[in-house]
Amino acid sequence: YGLEEESLDVLFAGSSSFYVGFAPTVVWNETGTNSYVLGSSVQAPEVTYLKVADALKEQTPKVVVLGVLFLFEEYDVDAHESYVRLGVDPLRMSLEKAAVAMEIAGKSDGQTLESYLFPLLRYHDRWQELTEADFQAVGYDEQHGRSTYLQSRVEKIENLYGRMDKNARPAQYNEESLHYYERTIELCQAKGIEVLLATAPRVDW
Repeated sequence: YGLEEESLDVLFAGSSSFYVGFAPTVVWNETGTNSYVLGSSVQAPEVTYLKVADALKEQTPKVVVLGVLFLFEEYDVDAHESYVRLGVDPLRMSLEKAAVAMEIAGKSDGQTLESYLFPLLRYHDRWQELTEADFQAVGYDEQHGRSTYLQSRVEKIENLYGRMDKNARPAQYNEESLHYYERTIELCQAKGIEVLLATAPRVDW
């Protein structure tokens, strides 16, 4: 929210593989392109839509690079509630946020629209569960890298190509996930923004 309006050329929107896989500072240094990552861990398709819709109120990038991690999977909003809230709670109040929160609550056994509009309702009893870890710093500054999680480590990985099944049939996409990704694409196209589908490499793939 602190960025100058209409200052971005590219938005990256997707899960954690995006915020560790794309580095706006490198993009800037190598191409002079101003970008930002709208990433969050295990980002639900509806959260991707919401983050893009929110950003497009102040930015009109030339391109939105859209991560479609959950295109072939059902997203369980209850099993991933903490990740959904990580993506939704920090966003400012808007009609889009209320609408997405209502859709999430409609798919949940325990989450409510009110708890997304007023997070205190969800967390007000949590003081009884707090531990020392809740008061420790996360250890990185997202704004330092334009919302990129900067990491520096080296890992040896085995060659995974031999495990690929050459006769495997393509996975069937998840209808609900497809719906949100299509909404995101349509939102961008209505504003004349090009959409590029992408994925960042992951060892477990």
